[in-house]
Parts: sequence; C-alpha cells; structure tokens
Amino acid sequence: MFWFVVFIIWLAGLAFCGRQYYKRRCGVEPSPDEPGISSAAAMSLLWPVVWFVDDWREPAPCRHAAHARYHRTEEISQPDEESFVPITPSPQPAPEPVLNIPPPDPEPTGYVPPSAPEPIAYVPPPAAPAPIAYAPPPTPPVAPPRVVVNTPPPAPKAAAPAGFEEGDRVRLAKPFWGSAEPGQKVLTWDPELEHSGADPTVAAGDEGTILYPDGADAELIGQMKLESKYLVGLDDGRELYSGGPIPGVGGATLERIPGHYDVYRKQGTVYIRPKFNDGDRVELLESFTSTNGNHFEAGWEGSICPLTVTMAECWKTGTYPVNLDDSPSGANRGLVTVRADMIKLAPRAR
Repeated sequence: MFWFVVFIIWLAGLAFCGRQYYKRRCGVEPSPDEPGISSAAAMSLLWPVVWFVDDWREPAPCRHAAHARYHRTEEISQPDEESFVPITPSPQPAPEPVLNIPPPDPEPTGYVPPSAPEPIAYVPPPAAPAPIAYAPPPTPPVAPPRVVVNTPPPAPKAAAPAGFEEGDRVRLAKPFWGSAEPGQKVLTWDPELEHSGADPTVAAGDEGTILYPDGADAELIGQMKLESKYLVGLDDGRELYSGGPIPGVGGATLERIPGHYDVYRKQGTVYIRPKFNDGDRVELLESFTSTNGNHFEAGWEGSICPLTVTMAECWKTGTYPVNLDDSPSGANRGLVTVRADMIKLAPRAR
C-alpha cells in the first residue's frame, strides 16, 4: 500500500512538472497532437530533482516547426545607410605665432678675493695632575682557629615499657582465684583459695578493661607495665589486681582483645564506657522497641555509621548510630542510635 501511494504521488508530480516544462519550452498546452511530449516527459521523470536544474526551469525554445508561431522573435532593424548625413566640422582659427624672446644677459659679477683667516691663539695643554700617594690595602683580620669540641650525642630516651594502656580491653587467659581484703573491693590473688579446690573467682575468658589508679603519674604507670600489675575492671562490675607477690609468679594472665573503652572519673568514681570507631562491626546486646514502634532483637549486627554526627560527638555523648544488616529475607532493618553499653564489637568470624 505504501509503495502504491508513492507511485501515485510520483505519477501526479510527473504529469504536473511535464506540463510546466512543455509550456515553458513549446509555448503551448500539451496535447497528443503536439510534438515534443515524450522529450518533456523524459526531462521530468526525476521531477523532485529537476526543480533545481536551470535548464529545466528556463528551457530554450523548441525547434519544432509547428511551434514557431508561438515563439516571440524581434528583429533589430539596421539603420539605412542613406539616412546618415555627413557633418563637416567648422573651421578653427589659426593659432597665433609665439614670439621667441631671448632671456636677458646676466650682469657681470666682480671677483672678490677670499679674506685671510684670523690667527688662532695658542692654548697650552693643562698641567699633569699631581701623583697620588700609594695606600696599601687594609690587612684583613685573622680569625682565630675554630676549636672543635667532640660532644657526645645525648643518650637515647628510654623507651616506654610495652604493656596495656588504660581503656584497653583484655580477657583472662586462665582462671583466677582471688579475695578482697576487709573494706576493699579489689580482688587480689589468693594462693590458698587456688589450692583449696574451690571454684575460680573469675573464670577464664571473662573480659574487662585496664584501669590505672586515680592520679597515677607516668613513673607509676611505667612500673605497673614493667611488672604486669594492672587493675582490671571486669564487665560484671568487679575489679581485680592482676599482679602477684613476685613478677611472673601468681596473679592473673591477661591477653589483649579488640576494642577500647573510655575511662573517666567523676567525684572519686570511675566510669567506663565502650568506645567505637567509624565502620566498626557491632552486635546488639539487648532487645528493645524504639519510640516509633520498630522492634530490634539482641544479636542483630551492623556497622557504626555516623551520617549526621561526627565521631567526636559520638564519643562525647556515648551514643552511636548503627546501620543494621538486612534480615535473611532481605528486609531493611534500618538505622538506629543506641547507647554504647547496648552494643559490643561483633566477633570476626561467626
């Protein structure tokens, strides 16, 4: 159907353009009796293009004898030779002769001898300048020789003993038997209790935080590190002293675990609070329902993700935004802000 429509349009354009071309070339409407119909149709076959061809828009008149009467011709009449009248030029007056007047002779000029030049007075050259007395250059001062004193390099500062810093998280590698003195709450190693067959006071694997005495200076802290004598604030609220009577004998065996707690004191009371960093993997320690009705279960894991606050603000307030992992079914558990004591570092491997 499309090509049929195209053919009809082309055929109509051929008829129209062929008619225009024939009228411009032959000067008469085309008819079957008139000659030149086939040549006009041939010139108009490509009628969408020939519109831009000058020979098609303005064709030369045809040479058919039958159409000669339709073409307008004009003859340019030539003037008759007899119509030309010769015009004789009027006589011109003869020019007046020009008289040759010789120039006047120049007046003779008398010879004037040159005047003698005036004598120039002799000016003797100026006297030679007085000689300048020679002044020897000043002797440069002689600097005394530099005395090199071999100063021994300063003795290197003693490196701080390696050990735990306050706030480090530790775990008991072995069971600990201890008891507190009357009026004291710190557990110290009790060898008699250890050999009595009683259950350990603190089980192996219990975790805590390294503490230093209030007001301890750098010297005391260095001594405690050197002898591995630490105060440990257990997560259950108790405290123990890890040192024994002799370094390496008795006491508690501690090992470092990931994590760090903030330790601060207020009115003689020591407070500890978990401290996390951006991107830490954490786990909820308890179940709760938020103010908007969303329920969160203990054991859910996520990552610390401070989007609208800085980590410094999180450490100061003790609250952290946690981006929880999606549920096994793919549901989005969202972002929740919790207190530091409601989360802990998630195990590296589940």
